[in-house]
Amino acid sequence: IYQQVVEAASALKADLIIMGTHGVTGFREFLIGSNAYRVVSEAQCPVLSLQTHAKTKGFKNILLPIDDSMHSREKVAYALEIAEHNASVIHLLGISPDADKPFALKMKQVQDLFEKKNIPVHSKNISGDDTATMVLQHAEKCKADLIVIMTEQDTDITGMLLGPAAQRIVNHSRVPV
Repeated sequence: IYQQVVEAASALKADLIIMGTHGVTGFREFLIGSNAYRVVSEAQCPVLSLQTHAKTKGFKNILLPIDDSMHSREKVAYALEIAEHNASVIHLLGISPDADKPFALKMKQVQDLFEKKNIPVHSKNISGDDTATMVLQHAEKCKADLIVIMTEQDTDITGMLLGPAAQRIVNHSRVPV
């Protein structure tokens, strides 16, 4: 299924793929993954994955996790556009594996961008090893109705929001990703 979706999106020069998912749990999650995550990983355009229990329409609270990887800020422009169209609040979540090494400058630059566009933004820094769990817990805490993450086909070991963490977020989020 995922190959057909990716091929169709490429042929159509799609700007966005919207895909429903039931999520995958247990050993299947890491052994074979989900069709939604595979589309997210291989598509050349953004993918909005919606779990079957996602009920809200519109995005008023957007969770934007940022880590210290080189590619982490590439998703900011998408979050900015969605926030502008939905009069959203951005919940900027700085994630670091080491509490002693926050990346305040990157967070400040992203926060300033949203503030310059008059988009309300709340920032929080957290640290830990289980990125997916931290993101999903913060999504509940801030009542997020959208989580904006980024994946790459080639997992970058320095990027915490790539690969397995992104897969877990897509598979387990109760809100669109």
